[in-house]
Amino acid sequence: MGKDFKLIVCLDFDGVIHSYTSGWKGIDIIPDEPVPGAIDFIINCIASDFEVHVFSTRSEKEEGRNAMREWLHKHMAQYWIEHHIVQPLDNIYGQIEFPASKPPAWITIDDRAIQFNGVWPTMDVIANFAPWYRKKVKLAAPD
Repeated sequence: MGKDFKLIVCLDFDGVIHSYTSGWKGIDIIPDEPVPGAIDFIINCIASDFEVHVFSTRSEKEEGRNAMREWLHKHMAQYWIEHHIVQPLDNIYGQIEFPASKPPAWITIDDRAIQFNGVWPTMDVIANFAPWYRKKVKLAAPD
């Protein structure tokens, strides 16, 4: 028997999809480019039959959700043009959700999280935490 629903991949926005190099400028001000590979990842998730939800501190207000929607649509449209994709953008973009509250995700990808593995992190780990874009040593993506 097949599953009746799609598993949700919840993606944080700032620092995961939006490069966030300028830092916080306001709930509806999103000045930076996408993180390299972010749009490919979203497309691959949808093509692999996952449901993609974009959730952020911006999600609290409608103006934040609308700003993320507009930003992502703009950058996906640019991607479509650059990659000469003939499939209508709305076939993919229309499947992305922007919920107002945290969804019941299969997995969440966030730049400001520690995976809980049954062992609580030390206060030193918490105090010295840094998102990937602020670490001195960048981790290589697996092949």
